[in-house]
Amino acid sequence: MALLGDTNAATPSELAPVSIAPAVESGARSRAPNDANGAEPTGLLGRAGLYDELQAILVYPDKFWVEDEVHDEDGLVTQRRRELSGEAWDSQRIILSWQDIAESATRPADGYNVVLHEFAHYLDAEGRGLAQSSRTLESWHDELVLEYESLCDRVDRGQPTFLDPYAAEDEVEFFAVASEEFIECSMELRAAHPRLYSLLCEFYGIDPARWTAS
Repeated sequence: MALLGDTNAATPSELAPVSIAPAVESGARSRAPNDANGAEPTGLLGRAGLYDELQAILVYPDKFWVEDEVHDEDGLVTQRRRELSGEAWDSQRIILSWQDIAESATRPADGYNVVLHEFAHYLDAEGRGLAQSSRTLESWHDELVLEYESLCDRVDRGQPTFLDPYAAEDEVEFFAVASEEFIECSMELRAAHPRLYSLLCEFYGIDPARWTAS
């Protein structure tokens, strides 16, 4: 995971509200990351300073097509065309489908939220440190890998899992899917995967299960 790229930690006091300004770009509705007052789009899945490189949030009316290349271990390059509901595109743009955003809003506690998913991908790719922890990011990541491998083992055995089996695709998807559950189904995630829940609390610097309990 790219989370190992930076060990600069942030504190809970650095959390800030979302503030975005409208613009239009490339036929999609675009949101600029900074408004006239310089506020940043950190919200739940971020901390001040993590979005310095983010230039736009593109929102298309519906799912969109993306063409790219896949390189296998033998060096074979395969062209592919995929229909997506969201994508964190390098460190400059996040692309979302408005239809999927709207559908997520109608089911706020089902564990699927394209916005949370793609912003988690973005934060992972940016590789920033833990929000609230005295230990190294490397030791945190080692424990996260153990949680991922445990899920993969259950999926391989055909056993039922709390997390969507798609989370076993790779570590990157595991982090994004777990982040969705962390916010949308926090108490359920804490009950099913207490160690994973604790790791996400360390990374994001919040404890959403306490919001539900209160």
